[in-house]
Amino acid sequence: MDKLREYCLRELPKQNFDSLALSIIDFKSESFSSLEFFQGQETLQSKVFDLASLTKPLVLGVSFLSRKDIFNQEMHLLLEHRSGLKAWARLSSLSWRSYINSLSVKPSQCLYSDLGALKLQCELEKKLGGRLKDSIQNFWDDDLIFWKDLLDSSDCVETGFRRGGIIKGEVHDDNAFNLSEFCSHAGLFSTIHSLSKTLLLLEDQLSFVSVVGKEALKNSQKRFVLGWDRSLDPSSSLSGKHECPNMFGHLGFTGTSIWIDPQKRRGYVLLTNATQHYWFERGGLNKMRRDLGELIWQEDC
Repeated sequence: MDKLREYCLRELPKQNFDSLALSIIDFKSESFSSLEFFQGQETLQSKVFDLASLTKPLVLGVSFLSRKDIFNQEMHLLLEHRSGLKAWARLSSLSWRSYINSLSVKPSQCLYSDLGALKLQCELEKKLGGRLKDSIQNFWDDDLIFWKDLLDSSDCVETGFRRGGIIKGEVHDDNAFNLSEFCSHAGLFSTIHSLSKTLLLLEDQLSFVSVVGKEALKNSQKRFVLGWDRSLDPSSSLSGKHECPNMFGHLGFTGTSIWIDPQKRRGYVLLTNATQHYWFERGGLNKMRRDLGELIWQEDC
């Protein structure tokens, strides 16, 4: 971990954010190692991060793996962002479900869509006959939590500004904030330890590394498989340069990442508060994502 520590201490002061947590997960030994930095300095006190769109695979990807039997073709299209739905729309807390339920699904080219994620949530809840959160939260570590269930926001990192105040302990995504209820596209919060434990739990209970890895290998040209993103160009991917043909993971808007090499059964999680001061310049964050990934895949860090 020394190379990773040196890199983070050198590069974090150059960023537009002050907090970072990193873990390397070994699915073979069912263990992980982690580093954490707060206000530019290494810390032993775990901070809570807004996972942003990492929520999607942790909700919808887990829903598929745990209940394949209820997924029809339309739900598969929604899961893989091939539903023909637009990426985003401003939603009302009073009418969002009726609007989402009115949307029609049709096969299309891949278009990453928050609306598609919410549509899939509604479809799943119809089939399950209850709240989606209730059916999947047992697959998560206890400290991976929906933002409205946070009892104390003091350990949360800052992720930006809203209505003249600092966002801390509230979801950064505006739709998720305005809807103020459990959503499938954003809203989960976690420490690096809790998210790492969750991924190990998912492997133990659902064998997700091998299941998603096999699907990615079989569908090598698909951008999304079973709710997870792909690393289609190993030379430029935000996962870092690698040689794995079926690497999969996901990104989150607040500067979060999960990437997993199913062949080496090795993965890493990166959590940051990259939206702390502004969101529209991602060059430094993306360089850090690539550099850390490259160091980790070298396996000598």
